[in-house]
Amino acid sequence: MIWVVTFVYFLLNLPIIWVGFELYARILKIIGTARSFVKHFCTLTVYLLFAAFIITPILVALRYFPEWNIEFRENKVYMAFFLCCYILSIIPGGYHFKKKHIRTLQKLGFF
Repeated sequence: MIWVVTFVYFLLNLPIIWVGFELYARILKIIGTARSFVKHFCTLTVYLLFAAFIITPILVALRYFPEWNIEFRENKVYMAFFLCCYILSIIPGGYHFKKKHIRTLQKLGFF
């Protein structure tokens, strides 16, 4: 049962992560028009916030669901399943980010 609940948890996180990628791209587009120092400082800040946002589903799952944490530490197969579910929840948002925003952001001097 824990396996199904884990899968559903990450399935529910998928749209949240998708929105996070979209907001990240839009914020970078706004920052891209700023001057050099402001652009670099704001980009670093946004990047750090986005990195924290991306790992939040793992931290929340292992912190607020103690049975998942125990299973994660003791069962290597569950650990692999957990991490695969996490990766699969990020892929659609990352793919959308790449297809829709990456060229515009490259023109603005990112990536």
